[in-house]
Amino acid sequence: MERLFGAAIGVVEVSGMEIGTQSKYTFNILLDFKPEAAPMRPEAAEIPRRRGPGRSPSTNCLPVGIPAAGLVSEPNKMVQSPGLIVIIFESDGTLRQIYTDGRGLPKEFALPSWLGYSVGKWERDTLVVETARFNDKSWLAFRRRH
Repeated sequence: MERLFGAAIGVVEVSGMEIGTQSKYTFNILLDFKPEAAPMRPEAAEIPRRRGPGRSPSTNCLPVGIPAAGLVSEPNKMVQSPGLIVIIFESDGTLRQIYTDGRGLPKEFALPSWLGYSVGKWERDTLVVETARFNDKSWLAFRRRH
């Protein structure tokens, strides 16, 4: 992590979350893209700019969001039953539900949510998940892209 981001990357070290134990994408999900080639819609790219530098979900005790919650060092638990997979994120205690009962995404949503609404299907041994209706408060990564 220090090689990628320098000695001070703005993350407080907590036992079990030491720098270097996270995926490199935890801090910048678009790390492998040049800024002009990032696959984000302009309105989505504007959200981190509005938040400003030096802020992260932990600044305001907010849920981490997807995909960052799956990239931190804390363990995740997956519970699979017929028609539903639940992912429990140890980092902030949130739950993600992925419906695998054959339903599609709803045409209308009552409310947007932190982890969106997910439906999935198995293609051989790969779970393919489609998610929609995130609110604009969730974070893709812990660090704003420069």
